Amino acid sequence: MSKGPYKPTALRKLEGGRSHSLPDPKKAQESEPKPRPICPDPPKELGTAAKKIWKELAPKLFDLGLLTEVDLPSLTIICFEAAQIKYLYKELKQPELFDGDKKRARIRTMLRASTSNYYKFAKEFGLTPRGRVGLVVGDEGKGGEGAALLT
Repeated sequence: MSKGPYKPTALRKLEGGRSHSLPDPKKAQESEPKPRPICPDPPKELGTAAKKIWKELAPKLFDLGLLTEVDLPSLTIICFEAAQIKYLYKELKQPELFDGDKKRARIRTMLRASTSNYYKFAKEFGLTPRGRVGLVVGDEGKGGEGAALLT
C-alpha cells in the first residue's frame, strides 16, 4: 500500500500533530529547506486577468504562511490557468459557436485541460475545499503562525 505524496513538516504542523509519523520530527525539520516567505508583485508575463487573480491570491496565501520565494512558479501557473478557464467559459457562451461544432469541441478540450491543471496546483496551496481539510492556521495576521513555521 502506498503512503501517498511526501508532506513537508510545516504542512504537517498546520494539519495538526501528524508529524509523529516521521522517524524523528526534529531532524526532519532541521534538514528541510526553509524558503523565505514573500508576497511579490505578479510576473510581467501574466496577462491582465491573471494579474488580477494574483493580486487577490498572493496576499491571502502570504498571510496564511503558504507563499514563499520558491512557490512563485506554481502560483503563476494557478493564475494563468484560472484566467484561461474564465476566458474559455466566455468563448463557450458565444452564440456563433453553435454553428462551429469543431471549435466548440476544441474549446471544451482546452477547458478540461486547464481545469485539471488548475486543480492540481490549487490543491497544493489549500485553494480547494479538499486541499483545506485538516489545515489549521494562526490568526496572528500578516505572516501569522504559518509564516513562522517556514522561516
